[in-house]
Amino acid sequence: MEKIIKNFILKKIGPVSERTKNLPYEMSCGTSTEWNDWEGKAKMRYPKLYAVSEACEWLDDMRDTVWCWMWREPYYYLRNRYILRTHLIVTGLPKGEHTEPNEKLLFGVMGLAEEHMERCDGDNPACKLRDLWAQGKLVDDYVGNTPEEEKYYKQAMKDITPLVQAVIWWENIYPTYTKTIEALYESVPHGDADSDCFLSIGEDAKRVYEGIRQEEDRQVGEIKRNLCKVMECWDQLYD
Repeated sequence: MEKIIKNFILKKIGPVSERTKNLPYEMSCGTSTEWNDWEGKAKMRYPKLYAVSEACEWLDDMRDTVWCWMWREPYYYLRNRYILRTHLIVTGLPKGEHTEPNEKLLFGVMGLAEEHMERCDGDNPACKLRDLWAQGKLVDDYVGNTPEEEKYYKQAMKDITPLVQAVIWWENIYPTYTKTIEALYESVPHGDADSDCFLSIGEDAKRVYEGIRQEEDRQVGEIKRNLCKVMECWDQLYD
């Protein structure tokens, strides 16, 4: 009702601005001064009609407020809280075991990256890129339905490349880290302190422990680099 009344007034007293003179009221635009001038004219020429339109606008706002308060807000709260549980980050860490903050950070960030990759709805650039790589192709090999689509997805896939690389590392390489360290520890030589070869065993053990330390440093560096890759693509995760 409000739009009908104000469109009637618009036809009678003219547009809000010359830029939108051929458009209906709901598509009108103008500066604050232009709007104030137009509303002043409307109130002066059609005071009763304008008052009715304002009352209709207030009723519409009240209806939306009541609808939101009684149904929409409770519905979305219950859905997000108990069904989708969007407030939680899935880490995949074992329950009941002590977890260091750095582990929670790593598993949380990579869990979000995996969650993004799982949303393969056909429009996800990350999934398109992964499919291309699975076929042995590169970003420049992508062919879109239109030149605009092709240009958009090529750029989007280039932007999301670090995230896809990090997820592939997380799924295929990171799981081998613990086994690598365990294998190195198992290779540490042991011997009796009273034996003649104890000193040589000690030197060998030192070399193995030094190798373990270097491997751990390398793994930490890889973890940091892949976390940075995900953070580089943070804007593309949920834009």
